[in-house]
Amino acid sequence: MQIKELTIEQFRVLLREVVIEILEEYIDLDEGKTLKTSVVERLFRQQQQEIANVPASQAMQTLGINWDEL
Repeated sequence: MQIKELTIEQFRVLLREVVIEILEEYIDLDEGKTLKTSVVERLFRQQQQEIANVPASQAMQTLGINWDEL
C-alpha cells in the first residue's frame, strides 16, 4: 500500500508510530533518561486536543513529500 492510498486516520496512526520510533531511537528510558516535563506536557496537550482534518495532499506538502516519489 502506498501512502497516497491511506485514509486520514491511517495516516495519523502512521505518523504517531514514526514519532514513537524516533523518540525511542534518541531516548532509552531503561537507562534512566527522561523527557523534559515541558515536552511531556506538550505531547499530552496535543493528544488531548481535537486535531483538525487536513487534506492528505496539504499534509504531505507541509512535510515536503512529493506524492509522485512515493
